[in-house]
Amino acid sequence: MDRLMALARAHEITLPSLTEQSVVDPPATLFQLLSNILAPYGRDDSRQWSLHGDDVEVGRAKITNLALLFHELATNSAKYGALSVDGGAVEITTAISPDTIEMVWLETNGPTQRDPIPASSGFGSILEQRIARSLNIEIERLWTPAGLSIRLSLPRLAIM
Repeated sequence: MDRLMALARAHEITLPSLTEQSVVDPPATLFQLLSNILAPYGRDDSRQWSLHGDDVEVGRAKITNLALLFHELATNSAKYGALSVDGGAVEITTAISPDTIEMVWLETNGPTQRDPIPASSGFGSILEQRIARSLNIEIERLWTPAGLSIRLSLPRLAIM
């Protein structure tokens, strides 16, 4: 239920405010979106995730697709990765250049994986592939001794 509510909060960013007179809503940022998606992951008032680097505004037309993509990454981590165990953590780092946003999703202290989980053709994998294709996002996964590292390369236009 917490994960569903987090996705709902992320989606609220896309809706115009019903209480304000202005038709222009304040801009949403990438870190606000990620914070809403990852809010349920933490125990005893401590978060299992952190955000580092540069924040950037996200265009209203792109928020829904990005929210679904990040929700899928968080859900997979909660099922199979660092967010599924006590002591596991996700560290998200961004670096912004004029044309590209580089993001690294690094999971540490997760369950030990002898072999990487193969990519499947389940709903989540198909959703991820279609969103990545539609926004021209490159996604690379690397299993390291510390845990899973996912690198996303997003053209600035993918989020504006």
